[in-house]
Amino acid sequence: PLSIVAERMPAARDYLALCCFVDANDIPRFLFRNGDGIVTPRLARVLEDDHEFQKMIDLLASQRLIHHDEHTTTVEPIFQSTLRATMADNARKGWVNAILHLLEQAFPEETTYRKPSKTCAQLVPHVLQAADLAEQEDITLPLAASLLYRAGLYLHAHDLLQHAQMCYLRSINIAERKLGTVHPDIATRVNSLGIIEHRLGNLDNAQTCFERAFEICETLHGPATQEVYADISDAMLTMPLRNLCLVLEEKGNVSRAQRAFEKAMRIFVDVYGWNHSVVAECAHSFGNTWAHLGKYQKAQNCFVKAVRAEENASECDNAALAKYLDSLGMSLIQNDQHVSALEQLERSIRLFQAEYGDTNARLIRPHVHLGHALREIGELNEAEAAYRKALSIIEESDTDQQPGELAKLLTNLGAIMLGRNEPGQARSYLDQALAMVRDERGDGSPELIPILVSLGKALDGLDALSQAREHYNQALSILSQFDPDNYTDHATILYRLGRSHELEEDYGIARGFYEKAMNMDTSHLGPDHPHVARDSIGLGTVLAKQGDTIVAMGHLTHALDIYESKLGKEHVKTRSARRKLDKLTM
Repeated sequence: PLSIVAERMPAARDYLALCCFVDANDIPRFLFRNGDGIVTPRLARVLEDDHEFQKMIDLLASQRLIHHDEHTTTVEPIFQSTLRATMADNARKGWVNAILHLLEQAFPEETTYRKPSKTCAQLVPHVLQAADLAEQEDITLPLAASLLYRAGLYLHAHDLLQHAQMCYLRSINIAERKLGTVHPDIATRVNSLGIIEHRLGNLDNAQTCFERAFEICETLHGPATQEVYADISDAMLTMPLRNLCLVLEEKGNVSRAQRAFEKAMRIFVDVYGWNHSVVAECAHSFGNTWAHLGKYQKAQNCFVKAVRAEENASECDNAALAKYLDSLGMSLIQNDQHVSALEQLERSIRLFQAEYGDTNARLIRPHVHLGHALREIGELNEAEAAYRKALSIIEESDTDQQPGELAKLLTNLGAIMLGRNEPGQARSYLDQALAMVRDERGDGSPELIPILVSLGKALDGLDALSQAREHYNQALSILSQFDPDNYTDHATILYRLGRSHELEEDYGIARGFYEKAMNMDTSHLGPDHPHVARDSIGLGTVLAKQGDTIVAMGHLTHALDIYESKLGKEHVKTRSARRKLDKLTM
């Protein structure tokens, strides 16, 4: 049949030869649309004429050399391999070169393939087969590597991650044979491979990729800070380092991540200036590392920079800005600036609502944080409304909410009930939260600590004092095991033990716990911190009950001074301290 075809229409044999260097199935006709200068002149003439093209397809089909429909051609794989084996070496190399150039013309070249493409989907298997054959023939390898990378980008964009990973790896390996190991194209592809490895959870592999990509860039161009005005893609100066920082943060290597973020910030500001989204993103991530270390003022400073950089960027990303405002709001709460926190969190919620509507899962976190801020200033009804809004979003959204997150929300609602002096209702919420976390994490999970402490408060309010102290001691045991340097939470639990013993009129024991809590808070937070005021009130109260009124007044006065200075004269805690002092002086 092949000789018949060659005699009747020589161009048909050329077409069939080309079809032997792609995947056997569903070879799209559009692949051959622009063959002039790539294929043989006689085939180019046929491809330009629809009538002649159809005549050629009909001839090949009549000899049972192909199967076809209106849009595609299919060839038997055994026939492909047989025909390739009969070709001379130069002929095989020529056909591989031709098919790769046809694929290059047909495969759309985009930096990000945002939308599904029937063209790309059809061409991917043909790229893979042609690249295999190019490797075998050692011909046109840079083009084969480029096409594999293009296919990988398309697969990556549509979450076919393992297939994309394979394309990136093959592209890198082939390109290195011709371009060497230090080349801009290698850096770009290694960075993309790192993104895939990160998405697949292979953090060590991802770190290796990003470190290598950044090293290539600095080897080629010198230190990034010196290349701001050079003709180099901004992305190649910043992207690998940006990705490396995120991986280090996710791996929990906070000190290493911080060093990377510091370096990144210097480079990003040199490259982009302060008012740029990349700088904002880096500042936000840098802030997260400080927050993980409990350095909330440093975290707040970074979040402020992130907000300002995004606000003033040439194209402000409102969703990103909303996220940064939420983080800033939470850091302000941690730094006892609750009114300022309210402003940032309310703005965050408005931006998220404008972008995604009222029930998007992104709104859960800022509503919870808003509840925290409102609770801290004594607005318990508004705080409850914020928490319940977050709960309703969870119930209405399709997102899979982790039991631990639901437990935190129930714990916060329990705290509201405690603030209203409704310990029975609080216990109901907290028992649910405790059961959720124990089922998911076990009896020794650090996530149990805030629930156990709040449940202890509820049990104190229900006069179940020995049960309350069991919960406090369990929380203290878990904290000592998992976070022994967390002196703030340690002091809070000591304070709660003091309070529980005070309720049982064990004033001597209560005094000992209050003194330990105050010494710990003073040492680690400073003498003017609101937690020191809290401890001073507890200590002053038991001293008064033991008849030591003068010393008790000194502690209560110190607490009042702290609250007035840090929280303001009308804060609920300030008013409570003033009432206690007034009662003692009457």
